[in-house]
Amino acid sequence: MNTLIADLINKKIEIANLDYKEGFKWTKDSRDKRFELIKDILAMANTRDGGTIILGVKDDPRELVGVSKEIWDSFDQSSVAEMVHRYGKPKVNLQVIKTKVHAKLVVYLTIAEFEDVPIICTDTITEVLNTSRPILRKSAVYIRTSAATTEEISSDQDMRELLSRAMLKRGDDLLRSVERLIKGKPLRPDEQSIDFYHKEIQETEAWFRDVLQKGFQNSSRWELIAHPSQYLPERIPHLPDLGRLIKESQVSLGEWLFPCLDNQVTQSTLNAGFQGYIDLEDHREGFRLHKSGQFIFKRALWEDLMGYKTQKGKRTLSFVSAIYSCTEWLLFLSRLYELLAEANTVRILVRVVGCKNRQLASFDESIRFRSDLYESQEDVISFQRDHTVEELRASSNEIAGTIVKHIFHVFNLTDITDETIALWQHKLLTRSN
Repeated sequence: MNTLIADLINKKIEIANLDYKEGFKWTKDSRDKRFELIKDILAMANTRDGGTIILGVKDDPRELVGVSKEIWDSFDQSSVAEMVHRYGKPKVNLQVIKTKVHAKLVVYLTIAEFEDVPIICTDTITEVLNTSRPILRKSAVYIRTSAATTEEISSDQDMRELLSRAMLKRGDDLLRSVERLIKGKPLRPDEQSIDFYHKEIQETEAWFRDVLQKGFQNSSRWELIAHPSQYLPERIPHLPDLGRLIKESQVSLGEWLFPCLDNQVTQSTLNAGFQGYIDLEDHREGFRLHKSGQFIFKRALWEDLMGYKTQKGKRTLSFVSAIYSCTEWLLFLSRLYELLAEANTVRILVRVVGCKNRQLASFDESIRFRSDLYESQEDVISFQRDHTVEELRASSNEIAGTIVKHIFHVFNLTDITDETIALWQHKLLTRSN
């Protein structure tokens, strides 16, 4: 987590799901600042995928400065949560984490998206020195904007989007129940469709070799390929819609966006689709969405880029990161293909390349196991399955869990349970510690 925070600060990312503050004491003397922070928290809870607030970062230029020991000590989980719950209903799922980054004290707040009902402010609070200016307004609904600011909902479009997400959450519960009772059989792609999709895959492989160089294709990496069962070359006929679909389907659960489209991503529209890539020392990945609806993504293993090895020098694959990655990818695909009216069945392929003699490892202090017991003898671990869009929307977590379990089995972690994977997925989705 400390590495992640440092990375976020260095990249100077500004998105709706992430905010930085220099810090203040969580005491009565900082009354107005506390209420301003509460407003940001309520807004994060109403933002898709929730958000993160990092205290200890100076703005303009943005740099890590840390907070004082007095500020660090003043932020207590129970006192912050109690005050947030007093001014926002229903309750916000909030975690207050205190840690050190580069020897500097940092307070890290994670806020989960509302469960099924948007968060509404329950009282009006005005500034101490200017009682005509409200900080909080009773019955207001706050959201985060694409410009990384907190605003009260004032447009019909924003309200419809918020209510639509609330209805989808309730609808997903019903859909899961129906899906278990009536499980439609997914259609397999015909040979002609497979040939057309394969041609697009080959074209995308050539693009990866061009922008990330040949060495990327020979490196250890994750690969994700998904496409509707039936090939339609103009399923998404208008090129501007491709970028819009990516942005509307993006997932922001781990303080990063998937697919990544921040200011360090080189992105472009081409005849057949929309693409983006990032090539940094510790972050190499790219994606392409074709007009046919085929999505292709590749990412170099960060464990290798960061040089994370076992004590005996073995290459590693992070246990938690594998769960988190597959979970966010499947959530993204569920959003993407729900938006494509012509897509009824989707074929999904997840592959990990470069696994031979690699060991499953934990970089989380709460998990302890012997990495040498869980080593892959396969170089490529691959999992492919067809799913209806309804199944994907209703059960993206379960599908992701099935994929992860298969990967873990090849690493000889054969006693991993669905409950353990679901627990870590819950931590990701609720941004809990």
